[in-house]
Amino acid sequence: LQTSGDQVQCVAVGLWAYYDIAPPEDRATIDEIVTGIADYQIKYNFMPKPGRYFAVTWDPEQWWKSYDWTDALIYIPVLHMAWRATGDTKYKDQIKRLYDKCGVENGWVRPGDSFSGTTAFRMLYLPSLMMEIDPSNQDLWRSFMINVFTIGRTGVQDDGTYLTTWNYDASTGKSTPTNAGWGGQATRTGRNAIFARACVNAQRWFPEEDMVGVARLILERQDVETFRFIMPLPGETLSPEWKMEGELIDHDALTSWLWTYWEGRWRGYWK
Repeated sequence: LQTSGDQVQCVAVGLWAYYDIAPPEDRATIDEIVTGIADYQIKYNFMPKPGRYFAVTWDPEQWWKSYDWTDALIYIPVLHMAWRATGDTKYKDQIKRLYDKCGVENGWVRPGDSFSGTTAFRMLYLPSLMMEIDPSNQDLWRSFMINVFTIGRTGVQDDGTYLTTWNYDASTGKSTPTNAGWGGQATRTGRNAIFARACVNAQRWFPEEDMVGVARLILERQDVETFRFIMPLPGETLSPEWKMEGELIDHDALTSWLWTYWEGRWRGYWK
């Protein structure tokens, strides 16, 4: 948990889900884990430890200056868990600090914005988690979820994969692939199994939306061949320097595909 926020948010989601059914000894261990994570993140001001994330180093001042909900929602859940575990108000103060920095009046993504699916996934499942943790700000969490779902579903391809980046046209509800990143090529990914997991988790907050339908499309269309980190669009090929990424099976895709299936069964969305 000393590298990327990805590790923090995934651990927090899992521990929160387990806590209510955990035996006392496991609850005590969870309390110890989340308190340690929270203290560590406070120490480094909620940014990756310099040099520890793929050997990249960020400027702390610039990092904090550009901080927004995309960053803060990684850490707010674990701060809430540490506050629940200890009753120490320092965690509550840090939550307020992040809320004030990002602004509870500010949304994150609006129709018309350039959209990166791999960044957006967590802005569906983490606000869903926050509906449980902090329902007092449910209007904010709901705005994140519906914006991300509305735009995010337009990136799902017929084979269940996902565009990696695109521009969304709010007037037509359609998306156009862009060539941002990945060697300047428009690509797709099997990682949208994470989006499917988020849809299954968030469906309960939006009974009027067919989030489960999108998740099911992804589940039923994907297979081992599509669980790639990135893939070319149909009829295109990756340039030699990016070919390796097209051969890698993505563990996030496989894990989330299984999580989606089992959570969907548990919630009664399918058998």
